[in-house]
Amino acid sequence: IGQWVIDNILKAFDIRMIRLSGRLRGMIGAGGSMAKPFKAHIEGVVASRPFTLEGELDLNKPADFITFIFKDLWNEIKKTV
Repeated sequence: IGQWVIDNILKAFDIRMIRLSGRLRGMIGAGGSMAKPFKAHIEGVVASRPFTLEGELDLNKPADFITFIFKDLWNEIKKTV
């Protein structure tokens, strides 16, 4: 897997769109706590195949959102190698 990634890293994945939906008012709960995260719709290509991914973005935890995306993409790459 490692050598394949090194040889094909620029072709491994391409995130083409991230669409967030939700209401800012709905996200800010009482006392400024996070009430409802944004819904996220992600489209792109991984290992030469189109993918669609649904998730949530909590603005208090953006690293969790990025980790979620890349774990899913990595799992798709491993399936093709």
